[in-house]
Amino acid sequence: MLALVLVIAFIPLLLLPLLIGLRLFWEARAKGYRSPVPAILLTAAGLVPILGMGAVGLAVSGRHLGDAEQVVLMIGTFGLLDVLVLVIASVVVHRLPRRRPQVRRRARMPFRSLGVLVAMLTVALAVLEARSGNVATTGRIAVLGLTLSAACMWTAQRTRQRSLGDVVADDDRPPVLYLRSFGDDLRPTVLLPRMPDDAGVSGNLLGNYLRMATFDEFLRPAVTAALGPLIALGDPADYLAPRGAARAYAADAGWRDELSLLVRRSQCLVATPGTADGLVWEFDRVKQLGCTDKLYVLTAPAARNRWYARAIRWQYRLGGITPVEWRDFANAVADAGYDVGPDPGPGAVLAFSADGTAVALRRGMRTAEDYVEEISRRAGRAEIAR
Repeated sequence: MLALVLVIAFIPLLLLPLLIGLRLFWEARAKGYRSPVPAILLTAAGLVPILGMGAVGLAVSGRHLGDAEQVVLMIGTFGLLDVLVLVIASVVVHRLPRRRPQVRRRARMPFRSLGVLVAMLTVALAVLEARSGNVATTGRIAVLGLTLSAACMWTAQRTRQRSLGDVVADDDRPPVLYLRSFGDDLRPTVLLPRMPDDAGVSGNLLGNYLRMATFDEFLRPAVTAALGPLIALGDPADYLAPRGAARAYAADAGWRDELSLLVRRSQCLVATPGTADGLVWEFDRVKQLGCTDKLYVLTAPAARNRWYARAIRWQYRLGGITPVEWRDFANAVADAGYDVGPDPGPGAVLAFSADGTAVALRRGMRTAEDYVEEISRRAGRAEIAR
């Protein structure tokens, strides 16, 4: 009985490393390390307490442990291993320099072949252990190996996402350009009403199954269906293109010219509040090009209930993400000649006059279709006025 109580007490030791591992993962991404390798390594590290708990459970339920002292020994062993792994990972992540690549890295690693190789090795090792009668070790090898194999196969699917050029070439309609701070690519703002259709092959794997999404992921299906392809300039720090708007990647020396070209080509521009220097420059450039009548600022919809709101807040805390305050956004774009007015609240669409003054078209929207309907209505009136 005491052994079972000790196993239950092991549960906090299981959850804490997973939470710390997620925090370190987001910190590494924020520093510009977007390769899937850290995610795969942290996943493996997070499996250590899970496998340890499984081993203790097997020992308690079977004949491997006869008293509580041995349970304490096993729990202590895995606990110390957890602490060692997390200490090493924390030191490495905290000492990583902030990375700002000038050109996006290409995904050259053969993740599919690597996934197949890991799966074959896992099966071979598990069979050998099973023949020796070591059931606990067989289970640990299978869980760890197949998880790493699945992560590699999933990453291989991510490398096949379509680029901006592919999407625009297949659609004759003018595109819709998405403007945001690059930090928004790491900031989930909405919980999708259902799991994405491509949950197994795209996006953040954990985020998919929790239905958390960035704003362009939320908008893309409705924008593509009613207006045209949703496009954006990509962050050169990306190793795999995020799901959502189709990305074009430009070098630091040429991204401003590329942005100007996309602004002219697009039928409308949708933006989210932000304070990054690049976003403020984009607002300024839109005004210089005389395209403020095509610009819309959107605020995220309110969470459908308090549990969803808490889930997003916890995601922010794990990722060390600070939400953008409206007053900070207003002050930032004021330097570019915009007056966005007071905070319109969640679910709002703001349009702009030629002098950069904002007017709230609608508030309290909840679905992507609501946003697109309001933008379509305004864009139609503007086209008639021309």
